[in-house]
Amino acid sequence: MNITFTKLGFLTFLILMQFGKSSALNGQELSIFQEFFGDQYYEDDQKISKKEFIDKIYSVPESAMNWDKYKKNSLWSTVTALATGGAIVWWVSKDPGESTVAPAITTLAGLTIGAIFTQKSMVNRRKAILSYNQNASSSYYRITPSNHGLGLTMHF
Repeated sequence: MNITFTKLGFLTFLILMQFGKSSALNGQELSIFQEFFGDQYYEDDQKISKKEFIDKIYSVPESAMNWDKYKKNSLWSTVTALATGGAIVWWVSKDPGESTVAPAITTLAGLTIGAIFTQKSMVNRRKAILSYNQNASSSYYRITPSNHGLGLTMHF
């Protein structure tokens, strides 16, 4: 049986590719995709339930802290949106002769504060997912390209 170096190299490459796919040691990455009827939760390319997603987030302390900040800021964003809605009703229901300065200022302040809380909640949600992806037992093997070709790398 005459196997040349290129054939042996190709066979080794195929074996390493399979090894790289199957040897992940909890190197799973979480992600959220927003859809029309709510968020979709994924671990790598597998769809998971919201409960499984949150359980995984809370398994890493840094992620749990950021997820709690996300929930708190999201709650304040919702409360601010409701208050802004009340200010808009107050503004619209004013009689034509009455001053609308106070309702206008209240509405603009509510919109600004709500935007700040919404932005902070989205940043904290992103931080929670990224910190999970970086810290959750992230030792795994992967075939990665380099300046010298392909190589097997182990990420910690």
